[in-house]
Amino acid sequence: MQPLLELREVSKSFGGIEVFTDISLELAAGTRLGVLGPNGAGKSTMFNLISGLHRPSGGKMIYQGQDLTTMKPWTVCRAGIGRTFQIPQPFVDMTVLDNIIVGCTAGAGLNLHEARDRATEILDLTGLGDHAGKLARDLGLLDLKRLELAKAAAMKPKLLLLDEIAGGLTEAECGTLLDILNHVTGRDTAVIWIEHVVHALTQFVDEIAVLADKRIITRGEIDTVLANDEVRQLYFGAEEEV
Repeated sequence: MQPLLELREVSKSFGGIEVFTDISLELAAGTRLGVLGPNGAGKSTMFNLISGLHRPSGGKMIYQGQDLTTMKPWTVCRAGIGRTFQIPQPFVDMTVLDNIIVGCTAGAGLNLHEARDRATEILDLTGLGDHAGKLARDLGLLDLKRLELAKAAAMKPKLLLLDEIAGGLTEAECGTLLDILNHVTGRDTAVIWIEHVVHALTQFVDEIAVLADKRIITRGEIDTVLANDEVRQLYFGAEEEV
């Protein structure tokens, strides 16, 4: 079966600075993949490439059999790839409802009537119903995270990219976020989730990949990856036992 997404030896440099030299992975429809790695490893840059904000310096990106490498961000969005940003980026002078409607129209291509129905559904799923008429600039962090997820889910994505969506949340808030994630993403939606909050990540994903040293150093089942000596030293800072 053809992968939903395939990255083939993807590299990215800014000027003379190499961010990574070989990102190669395949993602089947419905797969939930967590991505770990130290700060500066290029995790968000990988998302920027997939979503069309940046162009790779080398390699190929294939999505549903199409060459993703030169697609514009809006084309990527309409093709069924939604994403959140590490720092929430709402339309601050628009209401919560209108933010989600933008995702429904510009992202999913719905007409305004369909978009309002879809947005109302998403408001309920994400617990934002009481904030529908509130300006996005007036939301607290948890609600901004909810809105970031709501905008992406409104696009009806086949592939959802989550960039540290649990960052800055308390343990209880992470639990709320996980409940929302399970409501808005069906098992037919593929997810790649970059996260430092490991206990939240491992409750949602099926497997983990680790990005370090300018490449993906390992990928596999959660327990196996987290027990890997190289991963423990590179990411968790674990010292070797004497």
